[in-house]
Amino acid sequence: MVVVVKIINKMTNIEKSLLKFGEELVADMKIILETAGKDATGELIRSLEPYTEDEDGLTFLYINMAAHGVYVDSGRKPGLKRPPKEPIRKWVQAKGIRGNISEDSLVYLIQRKIGIRGIKALPFLNLFYDAANELAEIVEESAALDIEQNLDDFIKKYNK
Repeated sequence: MVVVVKIINKMTNIEKSLLKFGEELVADMKIILETAGKDATGELIRSLEPYTEDEDGLTFLYINMAAHGVYVDSGRKPGLKRPPKEPIRKWVQAKGIRGNISEDSLVYLIQRKIGIRGIKALPFLNLFYDAANELAEIVEESAALDIEQNLDDFIKKYNK
């Protein structure tokens, strides 16, 4: 006779720890972006949101981010085609940039400049990679707590 016992029911401590870690990481990312003046429209900062998902018994930490966050993080190489108009228009309006030319002309000039010179990177996502060792310790401690709690629950059920 073979007896199979499912000991681990839930990894709630891991999920909570990952989410807390993600929230702290996002808070640090927001500080970097604000300090560097990358908060003109606030869209990128508002979009940063940690969440966890369970997939095949594993819990993953994800961070939502507006699509243009990739360009803020890694920059944009010079010599590429011009970026789209509308995000630049929103940025110009949020910054309140005015000139002796029309808004369309201003947007065009900014597009051209970005296409020619690129954009300097602000690698704020490196925080995640820099904290990998800390994250490993957090997950290890949380997993130990989850296993202990699940074993206690199993023993209580078994003793009844």
